[in-house]
This record gives sequence, C-alpha cells and structure tokens, in this order.
Amino acid sequence: MWLSTTGSSALGQPSTNTARSEDSFRHPPTHRDYRRIRRPTRALPSRLLGGRSPRTRTKNRVDFAALRVPKHTIKKHAPRETTNVPTPPSPSEELLEKYKNAVSEGFDPKKHLKKIGVANQTTMYKKETQAIGKLLEKAMIQAYGPEHAAENFAAFDTICDATQVRQDAITEMSDPESAAALDFVLVVGGWDSSNTAHLLEIPIAAGMTGYHINEASCIAADGTITHRTVEGEVVTTTDFLPLDRPARIGVTSGASTPDSVVQECLEQLVLLKSLSGEE
Repeated sequence: MWLSTTGSSALGQPSTNTARSEDSFRHPPTHRDYRRIRRPTRALPSRLLGGRSPRTRTKNRVDFAALRVPKHTIKKHAPRETTNVPTPPSPSEELLEKYKNAVSEGFDPKKHLKKIGVANQTTMYKKETQAIGKLLEKAMIQAYGPEHAAENFAAFDTICDATQVRQDAITEMSDPESAAALDFVLVVGGWDSSNTAHLLEIPIAAGMTGYHINEASCIAADGTITHRTVEGEVVTTTDFLPLDRPARIGVTSGASTPDSVVQECLEQLVLLKSLSGEE
C-alpha cells in the first residue's frame, strides 16, 4: 500500500505535534490575531471579518475590533405619511437587511464603508481571503481613486500558518497529475473542526474521492469506513479500500490533530490490507 502524507509526520518519525485535542483550540482569538488587527484598525471605521457563523473566534474578533473605535449610533425618526406608493429600498437598506445578523450595532454603510479592513477566521482559505480582499480593494479604488487606496483599504494576515501549509499541500495533491495516481484522500481530524473540514473540500472540489474520519475506529474490519461528508453528514461507505491490488492513498490531517491519531488510522488501513492478503 502506497501512502502520500501531508500535515503529519510519517510513520517511524518522531511527532512534532503535541497531543492536544481539537477541543483545546476552541478559545477566543489568539494574541497573534489581536496583535495583527489592533494597531491598523484605529484608523478604519469598518472591518470585514470572514468566517463561518457562528464561530467563537470570529465573533470575538468582531467584538474586539468594535472596542477600538467609538460606538456608531443611528437615530430613528417616525416616517412621514406623504404617499401611499411604497418606496423601494435603497442599496444601503438592502445591505443592512441582507447582513442584519452579521454587522455591529449602529453600522451605517454610507458612513462606515469609506475606509475598510479585511481580517479572517484563522482556519479559512487564504486564497479566498485574498480574492475577497482584491475585490474590495478594487471597489475602493473605483470609488476614491488609486492614489487613496492605501488610506482606504487594509488587509490583515490572520491565517494560521499550520492551516495554510496543509491547505497548500492538499491543493498540490489534488492537481490532475497527482490525483490520477490516488485511489482516495484520507483526512484525519475532528468532525467539528473547521480547518479539517476545509481540507476535505479541496480534493472533493477537484473530483477526487475523499473520506474525513475522526479516529481509527471509523475504519472497520468488515471493510467499511464511517466518515463525514462535505455537507456535514456522517455516513458509512462499504468496500472503500481496494483489497485485490495495492492501494494508493493520500493522507492529511487537521492542524491540531495529534500525529498519534493519524498513525493509528494508518495502522488500521495496513491491518485491513493485511487481512486480505495484500500489502
């Protein structure tokens, strides 16, 4: 059986990760995140923060950034009854309605989108963040001119380095030439881990077969594998491992998945192959 690994040490090599569980990483934004956001935001009335809602880190980062500037308030006045013809909503009203659960109190698009900054949940895709940043930067250039781009737009690098290394590796593994040589990709990590879920999305989007498991027991002696899909469902697949020939498997793991868990999963695959008489 041939294995290609990313994001974890190979069998027989000493582990470089500490044996920390996925739950140990569920905490408010790291000091690293705060440090990168703190100083530049003093000059920015608005920030765009990326992340899947609801996520503790992203929400706390919104709360933290909101503390750096005075509160925005909007006075409400009773509407005058001047006509019975309904007035179509303005672009600002449409924006507020669409993102009513994702903006800070008192946010006014007309006032607070003159200068913006972009930060991201640490486990999101770096390429997606860059694409969103470029889109917003282009909008600011169109609105205020290229000479004012540096004054009106700022992007903050809040992507976790370990996460980015794994995303880059699995992306390389998913290119057509590499993908053609693999039977499937095995992603090891907590089922409620955002960064691990993203690692599965990359090969699936490339048309590959992938399985996201959280522990070795997901691989059963009867030749089945219990795994989480990109839609979030936990399903069981039969005959996932070729037993009549050598198998080629790409392996990666979440940023906080202990190497010992990855090794146990690999050992389970090897055991399953040995029971069939194949190597």
